[in-house]
Amino acid sequence: MIKWYKSSLIISIVIIIIGAIFKILHWQGGKLLFFIGSLISLIYIIIGLNEIFKNDTKSIFEKLLWFLGFILFSWIIGLIYYFSELKPKYKLK
Repeated sequence: MIKWYKSSLIISIVIIIIGAIFKILHWQGGKLLFFIGSLISLIYIIIGLNEIFKNDTKSIFEKLLWFLGFILFSWIIGLIYYFSELKPKYKLK
């Protein structure tokens, strides 16, 4: 699951940034890229929230904060969660 999290996080960030550049330059396909990046971001949001709510050591308040963070600031919180929680937990390279 962690490989899916990391892969979908990186792919969605790249596609959303490219889609944003396309939209700024008024090129065709910007909306589609932005939409595809947003759909791919749902993968890591679901995986991240699943990991958070399965964790028994976190309080309800902390789980609520992670939930709101993922919903409101998806890829920024996705990166923070990866580097602060997943990477040390699974000792990823």
